[in-house]
Amino acid sequence: MTIETNRGMVGPMRRAVLTLAVLAGLVAVPFVQAALPETPVLTSTRQDAHPAADTHADGDDLLVFSRSRPRNRFAYDAYLRRLTSGATNVLKLNRRGYGFAGGIDSPLVVYQQVRRNQSDLWLYDIDTGARTKLPTVRVNTRHWEYAPSISGDWIGFSRDITRNRTRIVLFDRSTVAQRILETIGSNAFGYSGQVAGNWFVWTRCAKSCHVFRYDIAARTRLRLPKPAGRGNSQHYAASVTDAGVVYAARSGRACGASVKIVRFFGPGDPATGTVVAFLPRGRDLIVSNTRVNDDGSTDVYYDRRRCADNPAWDVYRITDPPDPGRSASLDSAASSTRALDSGSGKSWPFSHPGRRSR
Repeated sequence: MTIETNRGMVGPMRRAVLTLAVLAGLVAVPFVQAALPETPVLTSTRQDAHPAADTHADGDDLLVFSRSRPRNRFAYDAYLRRLTSGATNVLKLNRRGYGFAGGIDSPLVVYQQVRRNQSDLWLYDIDTGARTKLPTVRVNTRHWEYAPSISGDWIGFSRDITRNRTRIVLFDRSTVAQRILETIGSNAFGYSGQVAGNWFVWTRCAKSCHVFRYDIAARTRLRLPKPAGRGNSQHYAASVTDAGVVYAARSGRACGASVKIVRFFGPGDPATGTVVAFLPRGRDLIVSNTRVNDDGSTDVYYDRRRCADNPAWDVYRITDPPDPGRSASLDSAASSTRALDSGSGKSWPFSHPGRRSR
């Protein structure tokens, strides 16, 4: 199996001063942090999605991801890629059925395995090679579990209890207890994001899409605010660091409409966040994942989707430097898009691919 990496590097970072048209409901802010360049990570001829990254204790670079099969772009397997000095090792995680990548907290990887119309969550130990099915009742039920993430003893995931009701769940491996954080009913949907340290994030979409950050110790949650403007109506694809810094997508309603990556709770970030990167027109994402590096920088991995009748998924990342001199945020970059916010969430089939087929 061939993994194609780092093809077509994007140009250097550049600082931009943007003059925004003063539109009804828009707040113009004169300066923006330098836009971070996108770096291709996986750009094969198949569908590459759901990335999560970490670093092994021995320094090896670890990446988990989902990849479609050669002759079926709708059937996925979950993989672990390990980069050592001079070598690349790739392991398929799901031994049976098909699979989707989840999260990683080295040496443990959590992933989704689907077999005989049943979706369950599994752990893989990088050091021992052991695969362990997570407990029944508290995690793996007769329902559909998907979109898992792991940090220490905590595993966050989604559970579809019916075709129209989804629960956002936290599971504590040390106490074998679960917390039901939200039940999302009909005419809405949601999916879990990343758990890291004391923090957990997820997305809920009804009339529009929102991101929530949950404080595990305090048992409190916060809905992240959005600035006004039709290109800022949707929040989704959230990830979080163990310091509680959130990265999320912000866009208009249509696929690829004014898509930005926004950072919250970093030094100097305003309440509505700081825009750190822009996706090209006609590109979108659904999953992101953060990895904090030894130098204090943060890698944000995400699956970039081409909005077309024949969509394509690739894995990209941006690297947010430590305290990069952030002085202001771009609260609205919507004037260039023609997409209108109809107030009904994202207009393309915006759902986590690991969900049960609707």
